[in-house]
Amino acid sequence: MESILVNSVFPIVCRGIKASKLLVAGKWDWVRSDIDEQEKVDKLFPIEPHPPISRVMRLVELLRSMTTDEIFVEFDCHGLRRPDSEEALTFGVAYPEEQWKYIVEFLHEPVQMDMGDHYKPVVLATDYNDRIQMRYLNLFPFRGQKSSKHNEEGRYFVYAAVQKS
Repeated sequence: MESILVNSVFPIVCRGIKASKLLVAGKWDWVRSDIDEQEKVDKLFPIEPHPPISRVMRLVELLRSMTTDEIFVEFDCHGLRRPDSEEALTFGVAYPEEQWKYIVEFLHEPVQMDMGDHYKPVVLATDYNDRIQMRYLNLFPFRGQKSSKHNEEGRYFVYAAVQKS
């Protein structure tokens, strides 16, 4: 029995643009204060200059509750890998409309914030709020157990992955 459902194909081009520039280009209505300043975001998510690289992002639905380690095994079985911060931010810039459909989580390497707590960027999460019509970019605590259940507002979580070359 399958544990994940791989949906949608989203081509992106990563161009080695700093995280702070991608943050501005993403035009999020709200960004968590830990990552809303150029210096902070570039330090947390360093992106080195490089020539353009084409990637294919996929949105994945979990068909059962899984740990992040189990998700990564499933990703691997389907020829997928977790996205890096450049890929996550580039997706948010290129496909803002997807954030109105789902809560998109990017299971990134956990990052340590100034207060010592571990967080994972989950677009890094992209989300939206129907009541006040805004897209936002947030960091959520790294918890490990995941599912594609509906949140309190009835929206579905999906997980972004990158097609391996």
